[in-house]
Amino acid sequence: MSTMERNAASTEPQENVAIVVTIADAEPFFKEWLLFHLHSGFRCFYIYCDDESIGRSHCPYEKLAGKLATHYHAVFHFYYRAGQQRRACQYHEFSSAYLATMESEVMTRQEVNVRHAIDRARVHGQQWLLHIDIDELFFLNGHTIQQYVSSLSARSIASVNLRNYEVIPDPNTDAGFSFIGEKLVKKNFFYRGSWLFNSEQKQYLTSISRVNQNFFNYYQNGKSLFRVDIELAIKNVHSIRDRNSRYFYQGDTDPLILHFSCASYNVFVEKYRRLGNFSDTWRDMPRAGQFLNALHLKARDALQNSHSAESQALKNFFVESLCHSEEEIAQMLKLDLVKKISIERPSLEPEDRQSCAS
Repeated sequence: MSTMERNAASTEPQENVAIVVTIADAEPFFKEWLLFHLHSGFRCFYIYCDDESIGRSHCPYEKLAGKLATHYHAVFHFYYRAGQQRRACQYHEFSSAYLATMESEVMTRQEVNVRHAIDRARVHGQQWLLHIDIDELFFLNGHTIQQYVSSLSARSIASVNLRNYEVIPDPNTDAGFSFIGEKLVKKNFFYRGSWLFNSEQKQYLTSISRVNQNFFNYYQNGKSLFRVDIELAIKNVHSIRDRNSRYFYQGDTDPLILHFSCASYNVFVEKYRRLGNFSDTWRDMPRAGQFLNALHLKARDALQNSHSAESQALKNFFVESLCHSEEEIAQMLKLDLVKKISIERPSLEPEDRQSCAS
């Protein structure tokens, strides 16, 4: 582990809020992700590098973070895949069978990383911790981070489930990926195990044969923001809550998680190339079921059956299975299933642009 920091700014935030993230294959967009959350007010990051080829002595993410730390008075804690097995063994909640999946399952590694980050955040004096993925943004939605967590504390709320929206992928298979710009996002109608579509929305979605009741391509059960100075109940990386209180579900006017799930063709290919030929089951349960459709398994098979990223069959699968036509988008906008969100590019002061260049 290495830590890069600068003396704290003269005006300390009222409450410390940190992010934990597991990253891999993120060099093209890591700077955008980091700048976005720095501008959102986060000043502490627990970053777990999941790429086995990256170590402390040659980590491009750490190099960039070091330059940004100087400008933003931020602290970055980096951890590497090489030490993960040792970190995992300290958690007695994990069975030996579960830990045996650590090499093959990114979700196992994520859970180990989150538990480790909770421990470190407690030591470092953080009050709040947010777990998101490298393809997700914490969208303040008109709030500030300090106003939001202060309002939670004022109501004695120590953990919340943040609603996630899903960004609709770009069907242009030659387009690169960026968090910046105007995005079309699917709104989340999932609440406590049920989908709350109105009759007109449900009728339209049923008419699109390749869209099932889940509406989303991937998960829809949100992500957790929680205090670390309490007793926590950790069900999985999506559900971390105050053990001694109920879970507070947040709505559309609260901060959101924007999930850029395979938002471009190149990100789609890299995702499934890294995941490899994973099994049909997770924790002895089918991966596809009531709350997650079979797209994840079909995407795995599509890549496994393709000889290269240039395969036309793979490109066709991406467009036909993950994207939407202009006509579908227009109708979903009309039915309030989809909305537009604009992500502005964070700017640096002129004197810092050169030093922070990648």
